[in-house]
Amino acid sequence: MDEFSSGTSSDSVGRAMRNLLADMKVLASDTRELLRQTTGQSGEQFARLRERTRDTLSAVEQRLGPMQQKLAEQGRYAARVSAEHLRAHRWSTVAAVAAVAFAIAALVAWQNETSTDEEPEQ
Repeated sequence: MDEFSSGTSSDSVGRAMRNLLADMKVLASDTRELLRQTTGQSGEQFARLRERTRDTLSAVEQRLGPMQQKLAEQGRYAARVSAEHLRAHRWSTVAAVAAVAFAIAALVAWQNETSTDEEPEQ
């Protein structure tokens, strides 16, 4: 079994998403506080708040990098598996697409027939 089909991969992605969301909330809170503090506070308090905001932003950026890489890897894996499945089951895929197309065509034809039957005669 490979790493993408195991449950631990989705657990780690979920955990990373929760951490990212928490960091984004802290960043938004710090930014709001920074905006409030810029009106009339001393330079030292402003510098501390700016440093906290910078630290939070750095933490978010550090977490985004690996998540982007993991999502890109999973996307490439999904594309590869899909392509392999389509190559292995070429005719069943064609049959499925044809069946769906036939069903849509039948539905459209039925809808057109129903709408012409309901039009009042003049």
